[in-house]
Amino acid sequence: LAYMGFVQVALHLREILTGMSRCKKDIAAFKPDAVILVDHPGFNLGIAKWVKKNLKAKVFYYISPKIWAWKEYRLKDIRRYVDCMLCILPFEVDYYKKHDYDVTYVGNPTVDELEPLRTENFSREAFCLAHDLNLNQPIIAILAGSRKAEVMGNLPIMLDAAIRFTCHQVVIAGAPGLSADFYQPILDRFRAVPPVKIVFGETYDLLLSICSGCGCHQWYGNTRNCLPQCPSSGLLSVQGREACIQDYGVCLATHSLCVSGQSPAR
Repeated sequence: LAYMGFVQVALHLREILTGMSRCKKDIAAFKPDAVILVDHPGFNLGIAKWVKKNLKAKVFYYISPKIWAWKEYRLKDIRRYVDCMLCILPFEVDYYKKHDYDVTYVGNPTVDELEPLRTENFSREAFCLAHDLNLNQPIIAILAGSRKAEVMGNLPIMLDAAIRFTCHQVVIAGAPGLSADFYQPILDRFRAVPPVKIVFGETYDLLLSICSGCGCHQWYGNTRNCLPQCPSSGLLSVQGREACIQDYGVCLATHSLCVSGQSPAR
């Protein structure tokens, strides 16, 4: 049911409504004390509303909708229908606090997967050598998604932003189910110098290469305390057709463009 954009949703509307109806029936039959919803706000906020109106169950929501990037109006439904929001990005705690809504930061599963790699034999030098990257030049890692529709929607916007950082190298983390040929027509629309690279099957190494060697040892933990150690670090995160640049950053696991280094040249 992970469809993107108005057209895709409209084409699969019957399937989406059928899935929602089935989900409601199963919840009603089970009569839970609590319902835990995971991500997918277009679907799950509707389920949260139904649960609060028809059952006495508490609603927990794991992985906050990215309302700090777009569709902030969803905060109204979150207030009404979600009893406890569990966030995986540390800065979301302060974001929600500004809106008088308390949330809980529960850590990030990608952090747990990456942490052992940080203590193993990862070599930024070897990674750069293998992919013909300049060891002394900062890297921008683009994670545009895993499905064709989302990559086609996200990647052009992200590339348009990334190539403005002319002192950086831009590297795309290729999705497992997509080929280099799929990405090439999109890349052909941008004349970046140096050329944009694509790596497959090495997303974690790519993420580690962003800050390795810059003295930043907690870049995936408390980002507000960490990223200022990197010169002019920042984040440009693209969600759908919205973009948000912050003076401090957090490296997102998906749909993100992670920047370490100078501000974009104008």
